Amino acid sequence: MSERGTAEEPQAGPSQATSAAEPVERGGGFSPRALAILIGTATLAMVLTFYFLVHQQKSQPGSSSQPVGVEKRALGLRALVDLLGLVGIRVTPVSAFQRPSENRRAVVLLPEVGRPETVDAALSRFKDTRAIVFLLPKRAAIPPKRRVVGGPAYAIAPAGPIRRVVNRISRGSRLVRTAGNRPWDRRRGNFRHAPALADPQLVSSGAFETVLGTKDGAWVAALRESGSRRNRVYVISDPDPLQNHGLDDGANAELAVELIRHLLGRDGVLLIDDTVAGSVSPPSFWRELFRFPLLVLTLSAALAMIFVLLKATGQFGSRDAGRTSLRSGRATIIDASTALMSRERHAVSVLRRYWHQSLRTVGRQYRLTDLASRSDIISRLQAIEDDRELSATAAEIERECGELESGGSAARAVQQARRIHTWRKEMLSGHRKTSAAGSRARR
Repeated sequence: MSERGTAEEPQAGPSQATSAAEPVERGGGFSPRALAILIGTATLAMVLTFYFLVHQQKSQPGSSSQPVGVEKRALGLRALVDLLGLVGIRVTPVSAFQRPSENRRAVVLLPEVGRPETVDAALSRFKDTRAIVFLLPKRAAIPPKRRVVGGPAYAIAPAGPIRRVVNRISRGSRLVRTAGNRPWDRRRGNFRHAPALADPQLVSSGAFETVLGTKDGAWVAALRESGSRRNRVYVISDPDPLQNHGLDDGANAELAVELIRHLLGRDGVLLIDDTVAGSVSPPSFWRELFRFPLLVLTLSAALAMIFVLLKATGQFGSRDAGRTSLRSGRATIIDASTALMSRERHAVSVLRRYWHQSLRTVGRQYRLTDLASRSDIISRLQAIEDDRELSATAAEIERECGELESGGSAARAVQQARRIHTWRKEMLSGHRKTSAAGSRARR
């Protein structure tokens, strides 16, 4: 029987090894970038579809948001419009006014001016008219969630936004809110009636001339004439006497007719703006995105994009440094396999199977296949090991594996697997001892 097998363990060739410098290929699947593009495109299509559906629904006849005519735009002045029609004063929407040659006769009333930019737009657009009348807001709708059952639907609006509107008309103006009745000064406009107004909202400024007001401020104020401005600018600070809910209080109806006639003069034409001012904002795509029902789609799209970005974070950028340290060879396979098994606490049992497999492989090379017992293989290999330069013997490895089974860590199992690998390699392709005694014995 030959003491040394001729077959050697096959080595991994260059084609089987993965170089440390080569990038690790990603597995197949759907690209996160393509997934993000797909989700974004689908979401944008849904948003546009819902937006046009909602916009089309709001544009249907009978909708409260349709900006056509005085009845739809200035809902709070519906009773005033009807009253003026009864006394022979025709009210025309600005959008329906088709006589540019009569601009010098037009008096434009802008209801519920709640935004400072509306003032700038109106002063620029209606600069050729006889007069511009800004009707300030006073009340704001209470959100449905905050309303009390059976309680009012409107409350006094904050003074800050209204004050900014007044300051845009005349810098340095003040908004004055008083409690209780005050004596009214009606001499400037020769009014026969005074407004029935319990808690008036007034304006005060040195740039205003009081047309009708109290000692605290003006209810109807006229901006002092300026050489750079060709028309007059009026401010009605409190809309309550002219709106539906206050027109029938006291003599407010008679006062409203007197006031409009005073502003129009003998040949004036009253226009109510239904395009620039008003309480209804113009349609806006971005505003609709953050309102129900498009708000649901907006939030869903944002969450989807965040999820895709988080999932794609580990798929792009520089490569993981841990992957570049991998080398080819069976030692690396042993390390990786042992580390994987140690996470599930199977390192010792895997090590025992690896040792048994190594014993059978070495025994097969030395024609020891007829021995079924592991102890017999180890004893027969002892004579062969004496003639070789080995770092460990089979008996030592067997004893150490037994100690690990009684209680050993994963680190010791890794170290022992390295010893088994080294012993197996030395037994299959190692060198014999070259001593003189050994040479004489072989001769």
